[in-house]
Amino acid sequence: MFPDRRQYPGGPPEPPYDMTGYELRLQMGITVDSIGAPFEVPERVVDEVAPPPGGVEGPGDRAFVLTHAENSSAIAVNRLLVSGATVQWSAAPFQAAGRSWPAGTFIIDGAGDGQGEGLGRTDVEALGVELGLRFHALAETPTVARLRLRAPRIGLYKGFTGNMPEGWTRWLLERYEFPYENVSNADIQTGDLSGYDIIVLPDQSAASMLDGHRPGRVPPEYVGGIGVDGGRALRQYVDDGGWLLAMDQASDFAIEQLGLPVRNIVRGAQSSDFFIPGSLIRLDLDTGDPLAFGMPEEGTAFFVRSQVFDAVDGRDADVDVFSRYARDDYLASGWALGADEQLAGGDAGVRIAMGDGQVILHAFEPAFRAQPHGTFKLLFNPLFASTVKEPLWQQR
Repeated sequence: MFPDRRQYPGGPPEPPYDMTGYELRLQMGITVDSIGAPFEVPERVVDEVAPPPGGVEGPGDRAFVLTHAENSSAIAVNRLLVSGATVQWSAAPFQAAGRSWPAGTFIIDGAGDGQGEGLGRTDVEALGVELGLRFHALAETPTVARLRLRAPRIGLYKGFTGNMPEGWTRWLLERYEFPYENVSNADIQTGDLSGYDIIVLPDQSAASMLDGHRPGRVPPEYVGGIGVDGGRALRQYVDDGGWLLAMDQASDFAIEQLGLPVRNIVRGAQSSDFFIPGSLIRLDLDTGDPLAFGMPEEGTAFFVRSQVFDAVDGRDADVDVFSRYARDDYLASGWALGADEQLAGGDAGVRIAMGDGQVILHAFEPAFRAQPHGTFKLLFNPLFASTVKEPLWQQR
């Protein structure tokens, strides 16, 4: 744990240079077992690190199933969708190939599906070998409710204030081969947003997003932010069926401008009362929710002066919580002050149905500096889910 350092006796916390908790095993979602006694390990020289084995297992050709637990499954699915293959999520757990598969498993039509040109085993084998993924070939398509995906049309907000999280989010989308376009202030204010399945608002303060640069500080063409008109345009976009994903501080902008029935209970909190400058916080996840598909039931969030949500009492709205900060033993690594009162058991991920669309709020940044691989799927899942035409939450 990080030491509790104060600026002066009884004063506010002394902020660290950067983070107070890193623990790569927690960020990567890796289980590590400690060994308490010495033991002998056979030694051998390794000249190069071999990639994990990939390919196809099983004799069938009607369907291929792929676990969603691996982040690289997103690369495979994006390539398959671009190629025109039929890819679906399982809406519930099922049995196939002698094992249990959780909700959110990818099911790909094979050449023997009787529905036209399905995907051949050779193509799947090549993809699996390249990405180190094991596809399982089935003789019969699983009898489970399925949600068909298509290549998402993503708009990634980029203002003029040089927002670092936007750059990291952009890099991650490119790394995992999600198609996207940057969306500017003017695009939101005056453009037709119907061409996007989902618009992503990376971590950025609400004031910076709303107002941007003030006149006189930069050339006129770089003045301003989304503005009130842009906020109204985003609300109309969601009402008409679009999806909006806001992460960390950007959630405050979405809450304010769209009038969401959610409050950020730590907004404006004094550092002497609540202070988590960069720590790893345990999460409880609803893995049956499409927004948490592929995640373990217990995860870890990188909390960097981040947020805590709570639904507003008395508001008639569909608010669904798919992730919460752990109520007990929530601090996995780092420093947390005042978290017993402000964070423990609080909402970390919520979905709000609004009009014909959806708003997804992450209280923290799942892709912080493109580092916490264990929460990348919390960014990827809304992108895929925004393309599903079936009633997602009625399948559960």
